[in-house]
Parts: sequence; structure tokens; C-alpha cells
Amino acid sequence: MANPEDACKPVQPITTTEENPPSILIVKRGGCKFVTKAYHAQNVGVEMVIVLNNMAEDISHLVLVDEGSGRKDQKKIFIK
Repeated sequence: MANPEDACKPVQPITTTEENPPSILIVKRGGCKFVTKAYHAQNVGVEMVIVLNNMAEDISHLVLVDEGSGRKDQKKIFIK
């Protein structure tokens, strides 16, 4: 799990004793845009972000977009 859990602010790097650290980070939904969460994860070397939907609402209307910040190339997938 990310620290902070919603990844709306820079996240703490993943620490491990493994030679190849994990490149997947789980974050909680809410608090900021999905692209912001991905950006903060990418800055600590994470290649994939799984957003935990902890909200009871219909998510069929959600879309992932670049908000025009000029941030690094991010690959995104949204599974409904």
C-alpha cells in the first residue's frame, strides 16, 4: 500500500531487501486525479498502479485523462 495511501502527495519509496523491488503500487481512490496518483508512483520507480476502489458509487462514468500538466509519459488502463 502506498504511503500516503491515496498517493495524492509524493509517496515514500518502496523499501525491500530484494534485488529487484516490486514495481506495482496499490493506492486508495479519492482525493486527487488518477494521473496525479500515477505521477507520484512513477517518481519512485513504480511501473503499475492499482487503484483500490474504496467508494460505494457507480464507476462506469470515470475516464483517465492527462490533465495537461506535461508530466512524463504514463501508460494507463482502467478496468470497469
